[in-house]
Amino acid sequence: MKYLKQGLLCFAAILCCIMTNGQNSKKEFHLLLGGNAYSYKHLEGKTITNNGIENWTNPEEYFTAYFRISKPGIFKISLESLQ
Repeated sequence: MKYLKQGLLCFAAILCCIMTNGQNSKKEFHLLLGGNAYSYKHLEGKTITNNGIENWTNPEEYFTAYFRISKPGIFKISLESLQ
């Protein structure tokens, strides 16, 4: 659970590279968790804020983030550690 927690906390600083088919261009963006992520059990009250995941202490609670891609292509996700 420790690594899951670190991964989700770092997800706020995620760099996603989208490479469209037939092109060599890379687009990078940051997925903000406020408004895009949801708590599975809502156990600890307000753990997702506009700043991302905060005050998360319960290992039973986990989060799901959603985003939309406008066209098919190769999609790669990378995480950066804040430590």
